[in-house]
Amino acid sequence: MFGIDSNASAWKSWIEQRQKAREAHSAVRVSEAENRHKTAQARLYHLLRELSPAGSWVSQPPTDDEVSREMNKLNARVEHYQKLGAGGKTGLAAHRHELDKLESAGTEEKDAAAALVDAQKREAVTRDALEKIESSMPAATPKALSALASEIASRQKQIQKIDAAIDGMQDESGHASLIEVEAIDAAAAVDAMEADALLGEVSKADMSTASTRLAKARKAAETARQQADKQASARRGLEFRRDAFEAEVAELDEIRTAAAFELGRVELAQAEAALLDALSGDRLQPLMDAVNRARSELNANAPEGTAYSTARLNIELPFLYEITMKLGHLEF
Repeated sequence: MFGIDSNASAWKSWIEQRQKAREAHSAVRVSEAENRHKTAQARLYHLLRELSPAGSWVSQPPTDDEVSREMNKLNARVEHYQKLGAGGKTGLAAHRHELDKLESAGTEEKDAAAALVDAQKREAVTRDALEKIESSMPAATPKALSALASEIASRQKQIQKIDAAIDGMQDESGHASLIEVEAIDAAAAVDAMEADALLGEVSKADMSTASTRLAKARKAAETARQQADKQASARRGLEFRRDAFEAEVAELDEIRTAAAFELGRVELAQAEAALLDALSGDRLQPLMDAVNRARSELNANAPEGTAYSTARLNIELPFLYEITMKLGHLEF
């Protein structure tokens, strides 16, 4: 009973895919990876400056050869102080500390560089995926919008029909409650007669009448309860169906809005392209050339003191949203 037509389904699927692709692309933090790498490079640079002799040149950022050369120097010093034994403890500790710092900074820089490369690759992959999805947008046409509007109107009509049915229902629960009270009263009357019968104060005929009344009251109460339960069930079913229709209307309206926006972008791009085409040199330049040729010929034969200046046309272009434009003005 419920469902969305193929055109709306195509738009729904495309919107969901594009949203996921956008989220995946925006989740790639290339700038953060770049900042982390630059920070690691700066730390490595300053550390090499501290370790290198005064006046030594250190590239910024340091090269692998520079890091390797300093690492070899520190390793050699560590080995030297190790050979000195107890007498080289102080120097050994200091150079080991420097070596650990350099190794840590080098590892941090390499990890940051690898993370940056990975982020750049993922950014390219997610960007390509997003561009691929955006290029496969369903046809944004007036016909598609009309179809979506018809789908929405159809469901809204069903909602109105359901609302009318619910409003037309009588409150059976109140009626059932009244009949239940009557059954309780009848039962109380029978109980009283049963007591009187034991005392010999009531006839069998009266007792039979009261029992019959009780049976009828109980049957009526049961029927009323069943009717009330049936009505409540029907109301719940109608409300569930209305909720389903309302959810579809909301979804379809979101799809229609997105489709209308994309159609508007297409129409705007066409209009902007037509504007640029109308203002292009292919159309205006020949007209300007004709005006200036005529003026030049007039100047050749004009009386003394009469002159026609060269015509120039300067057009300031409006900001264009959907068309890429290098210049903001045209001159002829």
